[in-house]
Amino acid sequence: MEIDFLYLMSLVAITTLTFCLYRLLIEENNTKTKDHYTRPAWNFFLKKIYAEYVLNKKKKQQSKLIKELKNYESETPKILTTEDSSDSQKIFGTDHDGNSLMIKFTRRRHRIAEIWMILRIKNGQQYTVYTLPDHPHTKIANTTPRVFEGAGLKLECLVPFSRWRITYMGMLRKGISQNLSNDESNLYFVRLNFIWMTASEPIFWPYEWSTELMATALATEQWRDGKWKNLINLKDNGGYTQFGATKGEVRIYENNYIAYSQGQLPKVNTIEMNFPGIRLRRWGRYKNENLHRTGVIYGNIKDGTAFEVGAFSSKVGVTHSQFGNIRVANGDVMPIEWTDFHLASLGEYQDQLPEATIVQIEAGGKNFIAVVTFRNHEKVPLFGGSAGERWNAFVVPVDIMCNTVRGYGSAIFWYPRNIRRFEFEEFPTKIKRIFHRNDVPSPEKQLISFADKEAQSVSVAGGKGCSLAILRIIQETKDDLLDHTGRNFQVLNALVDQFSGLHRSMQFNRLMKNEPPKTGRQRSGSITKTIFPDPNDVDDVEFFTPQGFIISVSAFNEHVRKYVEIRKAIDELRAIAYEKIEGNIEEACKKVQKAFESTVISDELKALIIPKLDQINFDANARFAVRSSGLTEDAEELSSSGQNQTFLGLRTNEEVFEAIIKCWSSLFSFQSVLYRKQNIQPVASAMAVVIQKMVQAESAGVLFSRHFLNGDPSVIVITANYGLGESVVSAKSESDIFLIKKDYKGENVKLLATIVGDKKFIIEMATETAVEEVELDDEKRRKLCLSEDIALRLAKLAILLERFFGTPRDIEFAVTKDKKIYLLQSRSITALNNFTDYEIIHETDAAVLSCINNVCTKANVGEVFQEPQSKLCQTTIKPLIEKVNRKMVRDKFQDLYTKMFPTFSNHIFMDVYQMFLRGVGDKIKLIDTVIGYSVFGNDVLKNYPQLLEIARQCNAYTSKLYNGFIQMYVVFEAAFFMNYYMKTGTEALQQLKGKMNAKNLNRHKTASDVFDLIKREMETFEIIIQMHLEASTNSIFINLISFSILTHGAKELTIEHQRDITYILSSIGDIESANIPQLLSEIANSIKASGKEKRFLEIDNKKAIEWLESNVTEAYQLFNKFIERHGHRALNEFDLIAKTWEMCPEEVINMIKTTLNFPSQSIDKKKIEIDDIMSQIKTPLTRMRYKILKKMISRCHKGVRLREEAKSKLIDAVNEIRRAVIYLSQKMVNEGLLPDKELIFHLQFKEIKSLIQNRDSLLINKAERRRKLNPKVKELRFDEICFGIPRPHSEQQDNQNFEVNEGDIIVKGMPVCSGIVTGRACVIKTFSQIDKLQKGDILITYCTDIAWSPYFNLLSGLATEIGGLISHGAVVARECNLPCIVGCTRATDKIKTGDKITLNADEGVIIKTT
Repeated sequence: MEIDFLYLMSLVAITTLTFCLYRLLIEENNTKTKDHYTRPAWNFFLKKIYAEYVLNKKKKQQSKLIKELKNYESETPKILTTEDSSDSQKIFGTDHDGNSLMIKFTRRRHRIAEIWMILRIKNGQQYTVYTLPDHPHTKIANTTPRVFEGAGLKLECLVPFSRWRITYMGMLRKGISQNLSNDESNLYFVRLNFIWMTASEPIFWPYEWSTELMATALATEQWRDGKWKNLINLKDNGGYTQFGATKGEVRIYENNYIAYSQGQLPKVNTIEMNFPGIRLRRWGRYKNENLHRTGVIYGNIKDGTAFEVGAFSSKVGVTHSQFGNIRVANGDVMPIEWTDFHLASLGEYQDQLPEATIVQIEAGGKNFIAVVTFRNHEKVPLFGGSAGERWNAFVVPVDIMCNTVRGYGSAIFWYPRNIRRFEFEEFPTKIKRIFHRNDVPSPEKQLISFADKEAQSVSVAGGKGCSLAILRIIQETKDDLLDHTGRNFQVLNALVDQFSGLHRSMQFNRLMKNEPPKTGRQRSGSITKTIFPDPNDVDDVEFFTPQGFIISVSAFNEHVRKYVEIRKAIDELRAIAYEKIEGNIEEACKKVQKAFESTVISDELKALIIPKLDQINFDANARFAVRSSGLTEDAEELSSSGQNQTFLGLRTNEEVFEAIIKCWSSLFSFQSVLYRKQNIQPVASAMAVVIQKMVQAESAGVLFSRHFLNGDPSVIVITANYGLGESVVSAKSESDIFLIKKDYKGENVKLLATIVGDKKFIIEMATETAVEEVELDDEKRRKLCLSEDIALRLAKLAILLERFFGTPRDIEFAVTKDKKIYLLQSRSITALNNFTDYEIIHETDAAVLSCINNVCTKANVGEVFQEPQSKLCQTTIKPLIEKVNRKMVRDKFQDLYTKMFPTFSNHIFMDVYQMFLRGVGDKIKLIDTVIGYSVFGNDVLKNYPQLLEIARQCNAYTSKLYNGFIQMYVVFEAAFFMNYYMKTGTEALQQLKGKMNAKNLNRHKTASDVFDLIKREMETFEIIIQMHLEASTNSIFINLISFSILTHGAKELTIEHQRDITYILSSIGDIESANIPQLLSEIANSIKASGKEKRFLEIDNKKAIEWLESNVTEAYQLFNKFIERHGHRALNEFDLIAKTWEMCPEEVINMIKTTLNFPSQSIDKKKIEIDDIMSQIKTPLTRMRYKILKKMISRCHKGVRLREEAKSKLIDAVNEIRRAVIYLSQKMVNEGLLPDKELIFHLQFKEIKSLIQNRDSLLINKAERRRKLNPKVKELRFDEICFGIPRPHSEQQDNQNFEVNEGDIIVKGMPVCSGIVTGRACVIKTFSQIDKLQKGDILITYCTDIAWSPYFNLLSGLATEIGGLISHGAVVARECNLPCIVGCTRATDKIKTGDKITLNADEGVIIKTT
């Protein structure tokens, strides 16, 4: 047999190679450090290379999943499918004084959660720590299902991945507790109202985290088979990390219960906080027995750097896996690629936490060295779990020095075992969920019992009926159900929330006991005997609900269907209320009510009611109450209490029938309809009616489960009077007040104080009439209407019902002579969770992560966005401007946060680093100074030397070469493709006009269609924005070239250089802004020539247009020409809320009258030739530079004209969007989605869509609050340059005294139009003060825009606080030949109206004269 040696050799080679690969990659002798952590073997680097390849391949396969995760649905709470599922959020932040806030909310199944809350506030040289009352225990029960809410803490998503609202209302323990304590001496009532704002996109775990760190973890472990690839699970666990800031207010109330007893609130210490930091969302398997430990450090550095770096260790599998991300000073975010953070040397043992450490980090090719000092004496212990699942953690404040810059942070060390023994409160393994009922009204069910399942549906029983049914269902249950062991489950299922906010109480934990109640059917039984089999669960507090039944919504609908007159009246009311036809709403309401009251209820309904009344009135002495139960009445979010009528003390069946009709009729009272319209509830609503047996009340009132003014949970408030509760509810008589103190666990109550009310009269059932007012004698008035025992029993009921419903309660009650307590109503105290004024003003603020490097200015952008912008503008126009800007500089755009144009207090700023400092090097170059003058109107780098250091710090993380390339690309693109952008922008404008014209808009029949049209056309709008931005870039670029020619060889920018550039930019001619006063002068001259000037000045502005058409045809034609060319312009014209001259032509009439009263000769200025301009230039020039500059002048002029033209077209496009928005607002009013058209401008763009899809009265209320606060926000003024968070001027700053002597310079600025003038100063801070202006004044103002143009005729000079070479004021001043200075910092504060000043625009100064 012949042997194939080649074949044998190949087999040997394959075997040898396999063996070598096995030895290289698989077989290894890993050793452990500290008995647990695996050390890298000799083949570590080979394994790491292969692990990176495998991980990258896995990530590539999961790329589709990443895109799905970035969908907004990822922000919704996760459904917890298994027993070890969890869904958590952690928000941490610390400011640059060491104050910090840490919140962690981990949702588990069965409404169990773990909550961390650590608030650390600096107090002198020390820090005060506040924690939850049960600290260090973290586990709680009875959280709200499927949301992050429990124990008074609520995390609410406002904008997915962008903004979360964080509120807390409850007690916090002052100091650091090492063990559980019931001591209440250090408990304080605290309210937190924060908004978390993102400063980065979400970084998804594990898909977008460092592959290198994961590969390092895998390569360190032993590989015995292919299962090593699954050691880091990329499927079952997920989450994301975002950097941002938590901004808001902390209100800490004094422990002063005496203030409550005096009818006042305790003093409150309100602290405004901004915590730069991080938000982490994680879902998947909960920490289990396989986890060895975790450690992480969160750091926030003063320069804006923020990071998380840490590691976790498993008992089986990966023994050490590092992780982390970093946000650097310039705002870039990147995963950490390498770090020496190792758990083995950082607190491996709980009793040996480190004192200090040095952590090295590599990310994005940069190195960071963080020196971390642990404040172990301030560490906060935490523990959680149960007897079989215990863990322990320490949160340690840390001081950090990162690359020589100081910062603060926190370290967390988590351990699966607790070295100390704690008693754990056991929770039930399962809690049955309450489901909401959404029954549809059935025509067959016109009368229902409180025990009927339909009674737990608002759409059937109304809000009040549904609420009462939940109370009454305990008593109105069938006998046969009480004999089953499943009775507890039946009652639990029957207690269905009529509102979205119903929460289960802690007492529900006890409902799952498998023993039947030991009591039979009870008509008016105790809640504790009926629902809670164990009397030890709660104090045995009885309450009763009056007998009764419900006339369902179906009966109302059937009654309306039966009578044509009612239907016609309701249809007319609906049409008038929704502005489909003209009419008077109040008269239409009266018409509907009259139609109702002219009818009677059907015989069929009477036949159903009479037996029920007879059953209740078995002794023939009963009185009845007929109470309205509207669909929106007594809801969790919208109370509408007192809008509809209630009838008391009724005796006969006929009185009840008549009261039912009147209840139905009251649904259409003017106040009720107006309330629904204002809260976008259907005007043509429906109603159920509750009929109950009246209680012979000795006293009655209202019980609040916590203080209704500030939400203090430790104070229960009772207001009561003798007789019926109507005197208390209507506030007709001064009631007694009882204040009850409860402990934080709600186990004990005691009477805190009482306040005896005047009680001049009471309301009680009368003998002959229904009810009557009765005066009390002096002796009874001086006595309390409730005993202490009754007050304490009521307090215990308040605790019970708040736990039951999960929200603070407003409860109506009555007490009989035999001391029985009847509950008549239970509704939520809706006002306690309202947005505060602070939240409303700051809800769209940008995140600020540095008190040093975050620099904002109103310069330049303040001219475009002078006033605070409406919410609609902030969420439509402004984001698109930012998007196009970032597109131009090749920066990735997403709408989660803003980089270039941040908003603070609704004022839009410009980010100085992003828009200016990116191009500044280590040293100031002359070109930097020139750009500073162009943008700020002054030498900003000289005035603020710290800006250069900021530029150095932030630019250290970017490539200078790349930055320079991008800048050159942007300017050359603008210069060489300007004609293209003007053409495409003009075409886009025509396309937009075609889409937004009245004819096309009318084709869109619904609000949803119009909204979709606006959203689609935003892409067209972007093209027009780019045209304007390219034109502005082009103009600035050409001006900079001219500046460079003038300043060639100079070491600094002189006043001669500034004067010369103004000569170059003067007499441009045919400028859009300057055309406005020219056209106005033509109209005025035409009227003057007609000889009818006096009559025109006398006529009312609203009638003047018609008068012009009839009397001065030429002027009328010129007026139409003006409107056609400039009608889209307005004050604050970028804001969609602005009223254009086309919309308010009487404003133009007023301008014409001003022009007639103060004629000017400066408008028809003779054009200056280029040779004349060159002759005035004082800067010495070589022949070559002279020729180049001469050619550049025409290009400069063209650049300014194109910029003005492009801006006018952009404003025209804004006006087209405005037209569509106004049309949309009308459609929304027609559909009952807005109470009035103007309110749409106070809604965010996404909120409009939300309103169209779902009626949300909370959004409407928020928009109303925004509108109400807008005048206050308009008064805010800011410094020219703001470091950190822009703070508005205080009253002391605005009233600061700037006394100067005669001949002294008051203020300096940049001259933009030469000349010297002396005259009266007129200081106008807002355009609304324009009437103060007199002929010949020197105007001193913040800045000007197009609306100021007509008034330039009156001026002899102009000075603005902000502005540049081609700002509006500078351009129009040059065309009008007005001496003008810009960049005059705080000129409006330093100069007063009436001061005599000299404006020297040759030298750029204003001097005080006499």
